[in-house]
Amino acid sequence: MICFVSIDGGAIAAAQGFLAEDNLNSGFRVANDALDAHFTMADSGGPSRCAEFMISGLEGQRDKADHAFRKSQIREEMVGLANLLRRE
Repeated sequence: MICFVSIDGGAIAAAQGFLAEDNLNSGFRVANDALDAHFTMADSGGPSRCAEFMISGLEGQRDKADHAFRKSQIREEMVGLANLLRRE
């Protein structure tokens, strides 16, 4: 998911590439099922782990409220991206 955020062409290009795999890649259903299982809500494990990974090591470099806000933003972005990838 984190790679999709910074892919050349943005999230739309990432979603188009992902969805193009639907009939071509036997792993597509597994990936799609993982999105359903782990990226449906911002407080789900997937978005929370992405946020931790993306800003780990930055605690103490910014105000605690800013740090918590950025983590919340990342979690919401991950859910939005998952919805885009699932065509929702």
